[in-house]
Amino acid sequence: MNRLLRDSFLHKGYTYEYLTDIFRDVYGQNYIFEDEGQLVLALKKIHDSGRHVVVYPDFDMDGISAGCILYAGLSLFGFRVSLFAPRTDRGYGMEPEDVERLVSEFPDVSAVITCDVGIAAMDAIARARSHGLKVLVTDHHPETMRTSASVIVDPSRIGSQAEFKGVCGAYVALHVMRLYADLTGNEAVKALIEKLTLFAGLGSRGDAMPVIHDTRSVVRRSVELFNQLLDCEDVSEFFGCSVEMLPDVYVAPFENLRALHYYMLREGKVQGGDLTEETYDFKYCPLFNSIKRMGSDIRLLYDLLYTRYPWERNTEREDLCSWIVENNETRKAAIKQIYESLAQDASQAYAPYIYLADAKPGLLGPLASKFLELTGKPCLVLRPDGNGYSGSGRTPQGFDRTKNGVFAFPGVKADGHENAFGAYVPKKLLKDVRDAMERGFLAMPAGTGVPGEYYVLGMNGRSCLGDYDFSITRPDDFDVCFEYAHEIDRFRPFGQGLEEPEFALAFTPRDVLGSRLMGSSQTHLRLSLDHAITVVWFNGAGFLEKLSAARPEDVFRVAGKFRINRFNGSEYLQFQADHEISC
Repeated sequence: MNRLLRDSFLHKGYTYEYLTDIFRDVYGQNYIFEDEGQLVLALKKIHDSGRHVVVYPDFDMDGISAGCILYAGLSLFGFRVSLFAPRTDRGYGMEPEDVERLVSEFPDVSAVITCDVGIAAMDAIARARSHGLKVLVTDHHPETMRTSASVIVDPSRIGSQAEFKGVCGAYVALHVMRLYADLTGNEAVKALIEKLTLFAGLGSRGDAMPVIHDTRSVVRRSVELFNQLLDCEDVSEFFGCSVEMLPDVYVAPFENLRALHYYMLREGKVQGGDLTEETYDFKYCPLFNSIKRMGSDIRLLYDLLYTRYPWERNTEREDLCSWIVENNETRKAAIKQIYESLAQDASQAYAPYIYLADAKPGLLGPLASKFLELTGKPCLVLRPDGNGYSGSGRTPQGFDRTKNGVFAFPGVKADGHENAFGAYVPKKLLKDVRDAMERGFLAMPAGTGVPGEYYVLGMNGRSCLGDYDFSITRPDDFDVCFEYAHEIDRFRPFGQGLEEPEFALAFTPRDVLGSRLMGSSQTHLRLSLDHAITVVWFNGAGFLEKLSAARPEDVFRVAGKFRINRFNGSEYLQFQADHEISC
């Protein structure tokens, strides 16, 4: 292992033993979740009797991905299957009124299979059972109370013996489809089901699942499949058979995801070259999540995903691509405006732990994330709801909201993941919850939930730089950094459980050999440092004025990561700067 990679991993606490363990798949080829066999047999009876089954998904990236896996997978197996369009203008969950709408839209339905939702839907499931429906639940959220579902497959259900619970709803849906494919014994169908891993990877990143064990494998395979989809001449090559042999709702998501990517490429929303998990994080997951953030009609997304568009109808698909991209731009602008307003609002009596905002429900989670990123403290962003406030919460890793008693007050509720969840707080308890959040944060062990210290790179080993971990002094040191930038890609994907090392590059104006602004608006900065180190800083033009006014002995520290830039067949090492660190 490259010594800079080894040392920067150790700096973050990632030992050889830890790295070896997280690359291990817990759920091997023959693993069956509790009651998963029972669910697959229930599906087989539905299939053989020709009864109608409706897929009920959640409406975030994970739910959309899980719905795609079940809808496309069951269609491939020859089911009479439909996909329900949940409302996106309210919070997470499956409600009795949703069941009534489902029964009205699909009057001949006999079974419902949920994905990424359902484990907490006691009332909705009871309502479905009252209509004589069989309810099959696939989910990954924790079960807090038993429901009357016919069968449940959820690694986080009560009494589950599953060793690893850090999988998303789309992974659970994929696992069910894999088991059903095994039941058919058809190797060609098994191979086609495996293609749906692409969507399980998107769901995993959308829910920010830990990139260890099986989730790690799924994300890696998903990225490989997406790149293969983009590289092939047509989707028939991707599938290994003519698309005319396959159901439209299986083929269409792949065709249209490919078309969406090339639309975004033309519009400058994504860059060329191979995709990585970062493309999922910063491009595709926010794009699809904008549906729930803005309370948009998910049926428009279904038109984009599940309709096949011959060349004469390509304009229709382009219009839908334009719609979802613009929807996401609107989301970004709205979050920026509300965030800046809240941050400057002196009347926020419970800040920085609780912010009250009259904003769309779907925007509250991203706002809480931005405040968490800013302060490192747990945060709720809530909107008026009856006699209280409802919204979303985000907490740092290591903050146990249950143990800290934050939601132990009567009438206070929290549903979802441990560190990202929906919440309801009665108006009279706002201060009590705020105080409990502060006590819980102050009681956290030192360093818990706070980003680890940067691994410091010192240019030319100058004494004025202070302490540093690695000195870039000789040509050999450049070679170590260049080798690092190549080798780091072998450890992708990065995320919770394995974060990419972030460096602090320490230098003085004497180490800068040249500088220039880049981009049509001259907002990007390029610095040429000693020993062939190039710093590229997007939207970093403002730093140049500060650098120009500095004394030769002044010290700067810039946070960033090493990347390889490939151009015209050549490779160049770049330090991609993100922000300045105060010295």
